[in-house]
Amino acid sequence: MKRIEFHDREQETKEIMDILDAEPSLITFIYGPINSGKTALVTHLIDQLPEGHVVFYINLRTKFLASYDDFIESLFEVGIEANAAKRKRRETLAELVSSATKVTGSTGFCGSRKSYLY
Repeated sequence: MKRIEFHDREQETKEIMDILDAEPSLITFIYGPINSGKTALVTHLIDQLPEGHVVFYINLRTKFLASYDDFIESLFEVGIEANAAKRKRRETLAELVSSATKVTGSTGFCGSRKSYLY
C-alpha cells in the first residue's frame, strides 16, 4: 500500500507550534474524527520540534474509552508503566554496582554520577 505524504497542513502546523512555544507550557491534546490525519500531524510536529522539547505521546486508538474516567485512567496507566520501568532500571543498576563491588572490591565507574541516575 502506498503511503500518502504529509502535505497541505501548514496552517495547522503553525497554530500548534505557536501553542507549544507559548509560556507557560501547557498540556496539548490533538483530537478529531477518525482517519482525519491526527497521528500524521503529531508525528510531523514531533519531527519539527527543536531540541529540548519533551514529548509525552499517547495514541488512544488501541484503547476502548467509554467514559472520561476511562480516559483519565489510561493516562495514569502510562505514567505507572513509566514509573515501573524507571524502578526496574534502578534495581538493575543497583545489582550491577553490587556485583562490581563484589568482583573488584570498589564501586569505581567511569562517567558522571548523573549519567547513571534514572
